[in-house]
Amino acid sequence: MPDWSTHALLTFASTDEVHLATRRENGTLRSARIIWVVTSGERVFIRSTNGPDAAWYRAATATLAGRLTGRGLDQDVTFTHVEDDADLAAADAGYRAKYGRYASIVDHLEEPGPRAATLEVHPTWPPPWPSHRGPAAALHTTPSRRPRRDGRHLQR
Repeated sequence: MPDWSTHALLTFASTDEVHLATRRENGTLRSARIIWVVTSGERVFIRSTNGPDAAWYRAATATLAGRLTGRGLDQDVTFTHVEDDADLAAADAGYRAKYGRYASIVDHLEEPGPRAATLEVHPTWPPPWPSHRGPAAALHTTPSRRPRRDGRHLQR
């Protein structure tokens, strides 16, 4: 799986709330939900406060794909379920460090239900054109050429 860019990691680490839109089976995006996101080193985690029964969580685990948006960064992503105790502890520590000022909410997020609904988020790279406005915005167009999805250029 591709690695997160430094820009994306810093964006998610410094943004309290992000928008998560999960993908339907046909590839279209559902309406976005506001969620909390945490980082641990070069890893990104999300967790459902309502546990595995939350609608967004069920949708995310049905297709294992979506999009995270925060501070101008639109990142297409995939999800993997987190079950390893060390990984769950890393996510717990991330929530405690970032959102510790909301102690009762973080306490709840460390309960078995929400912990069972922890997903690791992975970037999809390269992102599909033209949805990405983040670090890959280095794709420039010139008057005579325009980028294709695969990064090559077409003559106009």
